[in-house]
Amino acid sequence: MRFHARLPVMNDMPLKLSEPLELFVNEQLKAGAYPSREAVINEAVSRLKKAVVEDEAKRAHLRAAIGPAIQRMDRGEGHVVDDLDAYADTILSEATRS
Repeated sequence: MRFHARLPVMNDMPLKLSEPLELFVNEQLKAGAYPSREAVINEAVSRLKKAVVEDEAKRAHLRAAIGPAIQRMDRGEGHVVDDLDAYADTILSEATRS
């Protein structure tokens, strides 16, 4: 059974941004792209969250795709390539003959 610590919500917590980020936020506000500083930051965090979810999905897909190959290698069904360039040339040569 897992227990998760519950962190307090701090809605009024001041947020300190680096100077370049603060300038960017101010530029967005001056341009009228967002109604408030909070809206800019909410959008940024929402985009970060989406990117993190997408990245994890890509990693899971990659793990699933390479899993069978790793299992074959673990069973000794692969072979060692000492010269990757020569191996790639061989594959290209075989592919162009087909």
